[in-house]
Amino acid sequence: MKKSAFLTCLLALLWLSACKGPEPEELYYPMPEKSWDRYNILRFELPVKEKGVTADVVLFGIFNEQYEHQSLNFSMNMKTPSGEERINEFEWKIRTKEGTFEGEKTERGQMVSILLKRQLNLADTGLLILDIENLVPRLRTLGVEGIGVRLINSEIAR
Repeated sequence: MKKSAFLTCLLALLWLSACKGPEPEELYYPMPEKSWDRYNILRFELPVKEKGVTADVVLFGIFNEQYEHQSLNFSMNMKTPSGEERINEFEWKIRTKEGTFEGEKTERGQMVSILLKRQLNLADTGLLILDIENLVPRLRTLGVEGIGVRLINSEIAR
């Protein structure tokens, strides 16, 4: 009896772990000098392995105490595998009005995320290319440990 209960639990755990779906695609660029220069455009090339996927595109950053601004303005140029292009500018809230960081604390620093595109329809396989440009008017923005992009299946993200 104990064996069958154990096997049932084991099978249930295996089934639940299989239902999670694929892990999100992610690229992260650590900033060697803990800063992001004004004209340093970050290019992210994320593989799209299946046709007809609907995905959320999320930009995330790790910030340290040297980051002194409340927000970070940036532009995004996105090109899908099927050739569609999207260009947007964003104001990314990094700190509250009181000066505390948004997001969650990690061992590397404060992780703050912003949704770039919800439910992006990726009709073809290939590369999703994103160019992210820092629009802060200063030449060097201190306190940026790194910037990354995550591609999450929209059905799993809900």
